[in-house]
Amino acid sequence: MTNLLAIMNDILDFSKIEAGKLELEVAPFNIRHTMEECVNLFAPYAYEKNIEIILLIYQDVPNNIIGDSLRIKQIVSNLLSNAVKFTHEGTITIRVSLETAIQDKVELCISVSD
Repeated sequence: MTNLLAIMNDILDFSKIEAGKLELEVAPFNIRHTMEECVNLFAPYAYEKNIEIILLIYQDVPNNIIGDSLRIKQIVSNLLSNAVKFTHEGTITIRVSLETAIQDKVELCISVSD
């Protein structure tokens, strides 16, 4: 049921993007908690395949940021889902690094590699 809901949300978001109507939420959230939620969601599937998921959040990344945590979860979950599905052995690494920080604005880089 959760997978079906996720697919429906993805389709709705895609149609909003196509129509130019997708609005990103602007709210404070903890990036570490958000990333850990994604990892915890896919950890059982990775464990079944004997794959290790490593989450690396660099020290200079601020804990609390303002942005759209739901969209970040959605994107990272899609990437993790594909990584778990197509990785047969080894590790999946998620990195969160600080690209730029100018006054009160930051740009993060989130990558998933397998």
